[in-house]
Amino acid sequence: MDLLIEKNDKIYPVEIKRAATVKSEWLQDFSVLTKLKKKIGVGAVICLTEQNQYINSQNIAININQI
Repeated sequence: MDLLIEKNDKIYPVEIKRAATVKSEWLQDFSVLTKLKKKIGVGAVICLTEQNQYINSQNIAININQI
């Protein structure tokens, strides 16, 4: 996990990767956030994917050019 954004008492995890193929294992570290006893928002993986896509129901892959 490269970045945590906290807003309105929610934590949003962010992973940054230099790859175009999205992998669900990139989200493994996000699970440790449950120990913080705070609400967790949608997580993001910023990468070289061609288009934004959901990795699962709580996490999305975002193309770096969309930021």
